[in-house]
Amino acid sequence: MSAFTASPVSQDTFSTARHFLTGAAVVVLDDPVPIVKTAGADALGTFIRHGCVDRPGAYVAFWNSPTGTTAYVGQSGVSVASRLRDPKFRLFARPARVVTVTDDQGSLSPAQARAVERILHLTLVASGVRILGDIPAGAVVTDTEYGMLRHFCAGAIRQMQEAHLAFDSLPQRLALAGPVTEPGVVLGTVPQGRTFRLETRHAVADLVETPNDFVIVPGSTIRDPGFAPETRSIGVLRQELTYAGILMREGSESLLATKPLRLATASAATRLVTGATAGIPGLWKPIDEDGRSLRRVPKVIRATPILQQITSATNESADSDATAHADGLGRTIGGLSNG
Repeated sequence: MSAFTASPVSQDTFSTARHFLTGAAVVVLDDPVPIVKTAGADALGTFIRHGCVDRPGAYVAFWNSPTGTTAYVGQSGVSVASRLRDPKFRLFARPARVVTVTDDQGSLSPAQARAVERILHLTLVASGVRILGDIPAGAVVTDTEYGMLRHFCAGAIRQMQEAHLAFDSLPQRLALAGPVTEPGVVLGTVPQGRTFRLETRHAVADLVETPNDFVIVPGSTIRDPGFAPETRSIGVLRQELTYAGILMREGSESLLATKPLRLATASAATRLVTGATAGIPGLWKPIDEDGRSLRRVPKVIRATPILQQITSATNESADSDATAHADGLGRTIGGLSNG
């Protein structure tokens, strides 16, 4: 039997591996590794001081009550420890357990920490846990960063599953991939309703108006975010849909919608399609026989105190310490971001 002969490898192969591979090469990804830590209520003070969480990241707090578990996801782009140390964090009751998610290098940027917070929140919603607060706004990062952060969160979620800290009921596929975006945005079919069209030099999209929302029809083209200014909320949505392959590249400046996309207002649909920071519903022209223009939906601003939600979620708790830490928190959750 002839002996195995290794292929010759030049000395500069490894330095040029990102361009092409000749012979053999090792590709090393310097991605952050998720570090998951946890502490119960009695050990929280010690954990904050000595748990090595004085670095950027996210955290999940859990409160128990006879009706089930309630969670809250937060983040800090500077120090998770400082966020947990803030008396406001405890609201009127210490959480039964806190789980922190940081990285091995302490290198998450503020934008990356906000993106991690949103991914964890969405995944907890998908697992069926009651969550306090609105879905975090997140942050727009590069495509490479977002893919890395999805992988980072998948690793953190797997650690929490194996330690039975959270996500026990979440299917493995969903735990690894995570939800695409907020619930109800991506639809399976196009609903019935009046149809409108928006045409620009970079986008041609059809829209169906329903009694409660507006749906962008599959096959619509959307301007690539790299070529248009956009609001953060639309940028985050576009980022999530592109990562999931629901928006696919078509040409150099356009994306193609492959599934129906539901939005609350025609203005939001306009911003998604055009990339404009201000959506103008009048750009949509009717293509049905009646020729009527789009209806306008009044903007509703909700502001629900987190304290009120926590009280409602835990007021039946048998924990005698539940009311020992009242601090009169008055923050609201309309678009709350813990950064």
